[in-house]
Amino acid sequence: MANWEIGRLASRSQLAILSLAARRRGPFCPGALLHIRRARWWWFLGVPVGIAVGAVAAVFLRTSGDDALTLHRSETIDASFTAAMDAPTQGTAAPADGRYLLVAFGYTSCPDICPTTLMAVHRVLETLGQDAARVVPVFVTVDPDRDTHEKLGPYVAGFDPRIRSISDPVVVATVLRTFRARAEKRPFPSGGGYGMDHTAVLYVIGPDRRVLAALPEVNSRLVEEVVGSLRADPGFASR
Repeated sequence: MANWEIGRLASRSQLAILSLAARRRGPFCPGALLHIRRARWWWFLGVPVGIAVGAVAAVFLRTSGDDALTLHRSETIDASFTAAMDAPTQGTAAPADGRYLLVAFGYTSCPDICPTTLMAVHRVLETLGQDAARVVPVFVTVDPDRDTHEKLGPYVAGFDPRIRSISDPVVVATVLRTFRARAEKRPFPSGGGYGMDHTAVLYVIGPDRRVLAALPEVNSRLVEEVVGSLRADPGFASR
């Protein structure tokens, strides 16, 4: 085949490609062929990028977002652990039977999230007013080696004397299993101590021990969402 014939066939092929691009994009423009090449380039790049994003999302869900998935809404739990709560440091505590529960995990050496959560619980009780008597907040230590009852009781009472605590190691282990919660020691890099990596979710539990809400504690609207979850329950709203 002569060179000029090869060139003519090549030109026809290019025109066919450009014509196809024009039909997809509208009126012909000189950048049509470049657009196709760019589209192919982005498509090939998008596959590995999508895989990478998916992998990052999976890691995120496992290390942080997974807290909110430890228990699902409407699951029913065994709340027999409430019979083994620490004795209150002030006054006489009402039994948990027939009441709503607010359950959170933490420890007294926690630098930020735990105190913030306990303060949010106090604000929830204040917002509820007289209805707060229908709610039993429970703070479960994830560090029973250091958080004895003598240490944990005054700690939670400092935020609100109505907050109950659980410090017994056996009971703590039971509650962790019940809520499928995390509690792992993290030694400090400099040595000489450790922190706790733990579930940071506030659970709202109904009198029938169904999970009404599982709310991440790192949440600027935590108080409003807890109060809303309680008042949205027909049993709470009917009284």
